[in-house]
Amino acid sequence: AKEEGVSIRNISLKKIVLIGESIRNQDFSSNSLGKLVEGAWGKKCFSTYGITEAALSFCECSYHNGLHSHPDLVIAEIVDDKGNPLKDGETGELVVTPLQVEGMPFIRYKTGDITFKISEKCRCGRTSLRIGPIIGRKHQRLKVKGVTLYPKTIENALLEIKDIVNYQIEAYTGPDYTDHVRVLIGAHRKDPSFQKIVCDRLKAKARLTPEVKIMLPKEIEKELYKGGSRKALTFNDRRTA
Repeated sequence: AKEEGVSIRNISLKKIVLIGESIRNQDFSSNSLGKLVEGAWGKKCFSTYGITEAALSFCECSYHNGLHSHPDLVIAEIVDDKGNPLKDGETGELVVTPLQVEGMPFIRYKTGDITFKISEKCRCGRTSLRIGPIIGRKHQRLKVKGVTLYPKTIENALLEIKDIVNYQIEAYTGPDYTDHVRVLIGAHRKDPSFQKIVCDRLKAKARLTPEVKIMLPKEIEKELYKGGSRKALTFNDRRTA
C-alpha cells in the first residue's frame, strides 16, 4: 500500500483482529508486531488464538487482559512437562478438552503452545478462565547458557530494529552438546555499529548474546523459502536429539 501511495489509515476500518501470531507481551502490552500493525493502520488490535483440530478459539475483550475461553465449549488447563496442573501465572503447555467435538473427541489434547492462565474475574465482567499470550512452541524451547527462551522472544527484539529487512534464527547443537543460536540478519547495512545495535538489543530484550551474521536481504530470502516452502522459515531448528 505504501509503494502504491495508498493511505491505509483512511480506510473505514474500526478494529483489527489477528490470529496466528501473538501481538502481546506477557504483561499484555503490545509487543513489537502489535505496535507495528497498530502504528501502520492507526487502529486497535485484538488478539485471538485458535485450535483448528479442536474447533476452538480464545479471544480478547476490549480490556486486552488475556484471551477468554468459553467454558461451555472447552476445559482448558496449563500443565508442566509431567502433565500436572499449574497455578495462575505459571508458564506451561496449554491442554484442552473440547466439549462440542463429536466426530473425533479429544481429552486433554496437548496443543504444544506455552502460555499461562488467569482465573480472576476480568474487568469486562466475565468470570471464565483466560489464557495469556502464546510465548512459544514447546518443541522450540531453547536453553542457552542457562537461559530458557523461545524464538518469538528473539523475533520481537529484531522487529524493533528498523534497518532489518528480514531474518532467520538458527538453533544448533554445539560441540558441548548444548543449544546454540545463530541469527542471520538481512540488511543493507554491514557497518560494525549496526552489528553492535543488533547484539545489544538481543542482549537487552532476550538476555542472549548469539552469533550474528549480516547478509543481503536476497540471501536471507533464499533461506526463508528453501525447498519451495510457501511460508517463511524464520526459525530453522538444526539441533540434534
